[in-house]
Amino acid sequence: MIIEREYRDRREKLGKELAKKSITVLWSSSYQTRSNDTEFPFRQNSNFYYLTGFKEDNSSLIILKSKRKIKTILFVQKKDKLLELWNGKRLGVKK
Repeated sequence: MIIEREYRDRREKLGKELAKKSITVLWSSSYQTRSNDTEFPFRQNSNFYYLTGFKEDNSSLIILKSKRKIKTILFVQKKDKLLELWNGKRLGVKK
């Protein structure tokens, strides 16, 4: 089982490889409709999952590199009790 430290180390390694004063944006996968109200099973974007370990849809990872430091930001969906009844619990920020 990979722990959060491993994902952080991966992001830092990527950040070190980036050019000075750069930005990298990665998006998670989203649900794909199969027919009318049926969706394909969700599969996270491999690169996004490798760097974050985050399994939810509609998220993005921003890696900012300045001269002195590397900063990462993870954007996630808001919590929504009604949608969580249908789609499962979200780890996102409270609404």
